[in-house]
Amino acid sequence: MAHTPEKILSLLPYFDEQIADDLETETLDFKECPTEAKLREKLRELAKKEDVDE
Repeated sequence: MAHTPEKILSLLPYFDEQIADDLETETLDFKECPTEAKLREKLRELAKKEDVDE
């Protein structure tokens, strides 16, 4: 699953400040982004929360 940099940046308010800062200072190429695992984990948490809320 690939996301444009704009889509990724639009998600930053949902992440804790440290992850947001890391993503802003790193390349948004997921093949090289060391914060990818944290980002994927947060997205999973958000998806689970949305499933529970429905």
